[in-house]
Amino acid sequence: MTVSALWLLAALFAADQETIKNPGQVLASFPPDLATEVSTTPLVAVAVTPETALRLSLDGQVLAEDKRGPTFKTFQLPQLPPNSAHSYTLEAWWTEQGEATAVVLGPYNFVTDDGLPKVAPTLAPATLTSTLTTLWDARAAADTCGRVLLGQYPSWSTPQMVWSTMTPKTTGQVSYFLIWQKGEQEHPTALPAHCPIQWISFCDGSDETDLDCASQAEVVAVDTAGTRSKTLVVEIPSMNEVDSEASGCAVAAGSPQLPGFLLPMVLLGLVLMRMRTPRRGPGSSLVR
Repeated sequence: MTVSALWLLAALFAADQETIKNPGQVLASFPPDLATEVSTTPLVAVAVTPETALRLSLDGQVLAEDKRGPTFKTFQLPQLPPNSAHSYTLEAWWTEQGEATAVVLGPYNFVTDDGLPKVAPTLAPATLTSTLTTLWDARAAADTCGRVLLGQYPSWSTPQMVWSTMTPKTTGQVSYFLIWQKGEQEHPTALPAHCPIQWISFCDGSDETDLDCASQAEVVAVDTAGTRSKTLVVEIPSMNEVDSEASGCAVAAGSPQLPGFLLPMVLLGLVLMRMRTPRRGPGSSLVR
């Protein structure tokens, strides 16, 4: 292997290791900083990047580490007095790497409500808009809400996907939305209440010609006590229904920085190019 190929391999390996060593990332937390009218029995909810572990401290007292889903965590806080001020902090780290050092986020300050019973939130359907895009284009164009959503998904080797959005009508004190593929409520993604509901769908088979992979998403609105609205079922169109010229399916998790199949191809190409290049020694000449 040439020096240049070895250098590229070392550089890419170092970049990948730096990515792995990055601590877990908190994408959004509910209630957010400076929130008011928070339930006196609050359920703190946190959206994180995949495989991020969390520990929460309320008013300086550490609560148990959360063990729930890969990107959505909740902490049930104790009963709090009405109209009282509190704060919580979060410690985040990446579970698979097992880093001992955690990043501390916060404090997130909030004030509780009057403690009286509240009506559960409601969620009404609205028009769904779907577009065909790629993972890289989606990341480049994403606003704050889009980045919260994309952060809860891994990368894929083939990134074409359907991005659907909907701005529903709600009542009650909605803190955030939870969205999941029908039948997979144990693995939801979370979005702040000020964001439109967004959903990413892609083919999950290995056949790249199988683009008729329509799906159903289920959505609930949640208040600061963790009370949920009735579940809203949303029909998500397939890639072919959105764009008849769709090609390729998102089929596998890969490196966030570089698709897994690309690195060997780059290195092989560099080696072959080096082998095909004639070397000139002292007094040598090229004969064609």
